[in-house]
Amino acid sequence: MRDKTIGLVDDLNDLKTFAEAMKPGELTVISGASGVGKTTLALRIAQALVGPDDAAETEASKRVLVFTPKHRSEFFVQKGLCRRRIYIDDYDRLDVTGIDCRTRAMRRVFGVDLLIVDSVQSLRENSGSDTPVMAQDAAKELRDLGIELGIPVLVVSERPDAPFCAGACELAAVGDLASAADVAICLRRNADTGKGSYCMSRKVERPATI
Repeated sequence: MRDKTIGLVDDLNDLKTFAEAMKPGELTVISGASGVGKTTLALRIAQALVGPDDAAETEASKRVLVFTPKHRSEFFVQKGLCRRRIYIDDYDRLDVTGIDCRTRAMRRVFGVDLLIVDSVQSLRENSGSDTPVMAQDAAKELRDLGIELGIPVLVVSERPDAPFCAGACELAAVGDLASAADVAICLRRNADTGKGSYCMSRKVERPATI
């Protein structure tokens, strides 16, 4: 797919279409260098899905659960990214098991229509460990959780080389983080102009096993 400017992906109408097209059990990975706008994009997708704060609460109202072991909730408040029906868990010693348990509990009580895990490299092997989990292993486990619960999953990966596209925007080989992804979005910023851009790749559609 041809590169697009971040200005286009920042259009909420476009993001709403993208968010509503995310399928149960589908894993989307947003990758790029620090500060390029990955977390902001993920939360804008969440905003587009849940709609404005003044929207009436109905049975069809969407809810998003965000795990962010790197950023504090104040980060989202300052950037204006908080919204009703977006629940932010900023516990900084998260592991995949903890995410699994909390997501299931949240789904039982409130419902979850999209799971977002920010900074997947910040996850730990277990709750008492300082050892980071392998990002591709975490992504695959999170995708399995999404398939079981019937919800889409979006993870943010801080990789300075935006590894999925290499200019051709093709999903990486098995063993890389993208091997678990159904959709890979690479964000970049031109060092000379400061202008941001993105490219997106989607695997051939395969039915999710629910």
